[in-house]
Amino acid sequence: MALSTTARIVASIGGGFQIVGVAFVFWEIWGIQRLLNKRTWTRSIVVVLTAPFRRLWLRVRRPEARTVALEGSSLSFSGNLRARLTINEAEDAPIERRIEIHRRRLDAIDKQLEEIRVEAMKLRTDLGDRLDAAAGDAREQIARLREVVDQLGVGSIRLRALGGALVLVGSALWVWSEWL
Repeated sequence: MALSTTARIVASIGGGFQIVGVAFVFWEIWGIQRLLNKRTWTRSIVVVLTAPFRRLWLRVRRPEARTVALEGSSLSFSGNLRARLTINEAEDAPIERRIEIHRRRLDAIDKQLEEIRVEAMKLRTDLGDRLDAAAGDAREQIARLREVVDQLGVGSIRLRALGGALVLVGSALWVWSEWL
């Protein structure tokens, strides 16, 4: 059965409404993802489609040297310690005297290492406490922000409703065009 001109116009208008409605809904989803700093679905599609070309490009181009400059501060501790000990002693001193000199110097080095360890532990606990407090504050702020975002509905409910309504009207017009 051939469609009349009126039926084709109504079907075309219905299809147009459906396309615009779906576009509004996708636009809203994209806006929500951007607002929440999530990878948007459009970006995901682009990454998937360009990944093979990117890998090919990385294989073809020559590697180049890169310089990375880091700014900031950090605190790290290592389990290894290297020390150089130079001992000047009289060659004609008796063995007992030499051993006593070595013991005193080792005791002094042990005392210095203990002081360094105590200071490092103090710094570690102070910085660790401050870091834990900052991380706790950040978690609380994120939780409050998520609550606000959830309460506000993240975006325009009217835009989603308009998109849904256009899809429904478009579908109704498309079905109605079959009866014309």
